[in-house]
Amino acid sequence: MLGKVMKHEMKATWKVLFPLAMVLVGVTLIGMLMMKMQVFETDIGALVGLAMLLLYIIGLIALSVTAFIFLLVRFYHSMYGAEGYLSHTLPVTTFSLINGKLLVAVFWHAITSILVYVSAFSLIVTAGLNLGNEGERIKLEELLQQLGDMIGISIPALFGWAILYSVISAFSAMLMVYASMAIGQLFRHKVAMSIVMYGVLYAILQIISFVISINSANGFVEKQAAMGDDSFFSITIANMYGNIFSKSMILYIGVSIVCYIITALITHKKLNLE
Repeated sequence: MLGKVMKHEMKATWKVLFPLAMVLVGVTLIGMLMMKMQVFETDIGALVGLAMLLLYIIGLIALSVTAFIFLLVRFYHSMYGAEGYLSHTLPVTTFSLINGKLLVAVFWHAITSILVYVSAFSLIVTAGLNLGNEGERIKLEELLQQLGDMIGISIPALFGWAILYSVISAFSAMLMVYASMAIGQLFRHKVAMSIVMYGVLYAILQIISFVISINSANGFVEKQAAMGDDSFFSITIANMYGNIFSKSMILYIGVSIVCYIITALITHKKLNLE
């Protein structure tokens, strides 16, 4: 039954989210082509390039937010809204419904995040390859090596961690809203209470994340102080944020587990479709 739910969800979401993904790919290719053609090297070109950069950033945010909201609205309507009557009368368990919708939502959320990372990285690499004089163009291997040295981790490893982070954060993001909806539907004003509950859960998550960041930063400073002043020059992005990144992923996993239990139990035992 899980496979059928996922197949149905994929068909329902594909028509909206796949075109959005292709728009992002198209915008990225156009940006890379324009950088390759060096159309931004004149004064007018620089102004146009700045305007396009702002539009590009706004577009990335808009695409990500649109995909996220679409997935959440679909889940709410099909589980707790008018469509919920049909969904919960199907010969499918509540857990299969949640799991099927969740896995498809996480797939699209993670794909969107990864495409954003790849898009930004592609433009950065394309811009980097155009540095220097015509006969002194930096090679791709050299650029990737320089970026890896600056970050403190190889580019392939960076993309591996980015994919893992995208998947884990996708589970956490979706399930936190799912849990908010599950709690909110217990009240008369379902949507309003869902928003309130999400605000509460989000605030708690941010407080915990802030505490983790402060503790990790203090630990990093103490470690650098113990190593001496010269160690400052060996600091990389990976050194500074690696510990925070690892702890954040553990936090996201914990949030996902707790929110899944809340969503599943309330939907299974306290479903309110009135």
